[in-house]
Amino acid sequence: MLTFVIVFKSISLYFKEPFKYKVKGGKLAFMLHKYDATNEKCPLPLVKMRVILKKMQTNDKCLISIADKGSKNDIPKYLTQAGYPFSSTVSASGIVELLIENR
Repeated sequence: MLTFVIVFKSISLYFKEPFKYKVKGGKLAFMLHKYDATNEKCPLPLVKMRVILKKMQTNDKCLISIADKGSKNDIPKYLTQAGYPFSSTVSASGIVELLIENR
């Protein structure tokens, strides 16, 4: 599978990571939005994540990394209440990565 990276300068600066398009068999399979919020405090990661979720289309995914205690509690709670399926992993350094799928 080929991975193409398209960088939109203003958006990639805002979200700190470029958007990645996964191409499968010549067709766009999904878009992965990556957002590193490890240096940001709550509520900023929640607000930026909600902006990403509103822009997501069918089959898109969002990978968000968080380290703030408030965000670790608030973001999974919000995702559950809003009905977004997600999985989480915790690194040895305490950083939580959430892989969110569009509902």
